Amino acid sequence: MIHILQGFSLADARMTSMFADRKRLFVDLMRWTVPVVDNRYEVDQFDDANAIYLLAVEDGEHVGSMRLLSTDRAHILDTLFPELCAAGAPTGTGIAEITRKRCFQTTGVQGMSSPTALAG
Repeated sequence: MIHILQGFSLADARMTSMFADRKRLFVDLMRWTVPVVDNRYEVDQFDDANAIYLLAVEDGEHVGSMRLLSTDRAHILDTLFPELCAAGAPTGTGIAEITRKRCFQTTGVQGMSSPTALAG
């Protein structure tokens, strides 16, 4: 089942599971230098009230997630990685940046690390 949640919260068990899984992938496995809360959760400055999260839950377990950020405000591509967009980072009310993609498969852990922008 896909859950759509808006806004950062460590009070929601689905979100704490997602942030813990993000820490395991991006910090423990990929060795990214990013903020970690309580030595358990990978949370950055873009995990705020405006972030939208798509969480895949199967048999009560977090099996995948991604974060959508509106590009009409600060986002990863324009703030941290502008060099990835030769013509400049896409911006606008109909464009969302998708980051922190995370999915599990029975054959092992798969994670996507590069930011993506979608026009809607």
